[in-house]
Amino acid sequence: MKERTFIDSATLTHHLSKLMSDEEVKNGCFEIFKRSFSEQSSTFHTEIVTGRFCSNDTVTLFCKYFAGIDHAGYEHHGGVEYEAQIYKDVIRHLQLSSVRYYGCFNHFENNEICMVLEYLTDSKRLKWNHMPDGKMKAAAWIANLHSLCENRPIRGVKVYDKNYYSQWVDLALDKNPDIIRYYPWFSEVCNCFLEQINDLITSPQTFIHGEYYPGNILIRDGIIYPIDWESAAIGPGEIDLASLIDYQQDSLARSIIDCYTSTRWKKRDFSSEEFVKKLLLAQIYFNLCWIAQLSKPVFWIENPVRLNHLYQLGKQAGFLS
Repeated sequence: MKERTFIDSATLTHHLSKLMSDEEVKNGCFEIFKRSFSEQSSTFHTEIVTGRFCSNDTVTLFCKYFAGIDHAGYEHHGGVEYEAQIYKDVIRHLQLSSVRYYGCFNHFENNEICMVLEYLTDSKRLKWNHMPDGKMKAAAWIANLHSLCENRPIRGVKVYDKNYYSQWVDLALDKNPDIIRYYPWFSEVCNCFLEQINDLITSPQTFIHGEYYPGNILIRDGIIYPIDWESAAIGPGEIDLASLIDYQQDSLARSIIDCYTSTRWKKRDFSSEEFVKKLLLAQIYFNLCWIAQLSKPVFWIENPVRLNHLYQLGKQAGFLS
């Protein structure tokens, strides 16, 4: 990974002035008086920038930089430019709470790309094992998104197809050559998943976040703000739900699922049996992704929590006796 490289403040001020919508800023009456590294975890380099207008009003921005990082992630991660496109073309047009998108700029002198968002002061990330009320609200938020975008064509967004799902099985096996020796059932789960991929492809497709983990969800004053949209795609909504309920206790997971289904379909009929089947497939896909992307396969042998979870999902799906 390259060193953290940011453009100088004068150049950054120039670019930010063009992005801001305030007329004073367009006239050049804007200055940066504070820059600091962001504590929010991200694959890409991020910083918090605070600026002042002529009126003495201040604005705090969240800047996310390309910084020469290639994070294609086997077609899973789209990068800073792709995420900016998602904010520009999709997120800001939805009638849902979202972080304000100011724009994206290219600084050609050092081949830098920067996406600029509002910085949500006093917001918190949802935690994996806490904040059950926040997770219920997160379930309702994503269910509303899936309902709004179901079967709606959206240009420029990657689509999960048969090849996409199949690659995760291949990657999991290629990067973990000894996995079947330690876990003989793993190949059976993979084969059954491949046989049922069409159930994920033919189910109602919608616009999904792609990595709707609690860590990618901010909450402030009880309002949900999902972030990190670089994995957004067209696929079954159950994938986002699988991310949200991962590792949750059964009672909380059940409550989250009930909240999701009642919000997404409201009074519309839906097949509970089909939904459960697709959610299990989505959970299996989600776990295969984790296993395939791990850089040190020995982890699964020494710390097999994820594999044990996959085994239980395989049994629930009827893949294993």
